[in-house]
Amino acid sequence: METDRISQAIAAVVAIAAPPPPGTLSAEKIEQLLDRIKTHKAEIEAVTMTLRLRGVAESDFATAAATLTPDDVAPMMNTLAFMDAHAL
Repeated sequence: METDRISQAIAAVVAIAAPPPPGTLSAEKIEQLLDRIKTHKAEIEAVTMTLRLRGVAESDFATAAATLTPDDVAPMMNTLAFMDAHAL
């Protein structure tokens, strides 16, 4: 499991849940975030599912996601991979 990808997914969830004020992100950063949303779909899903499992309200996702580590998300990555492999 790639911890960098999970870390990038956590950062993406933080940015999506609490976007910075307009004009503070460069076009390059916005493009990078949009690319991560497409390429890190499974990791982003694992981050949001981890937050939901912990009972975090969507309005608190940015704050809670910022405290996660790849080790916090890894069990959900494994669960989602198992479910995909067994078509559950």
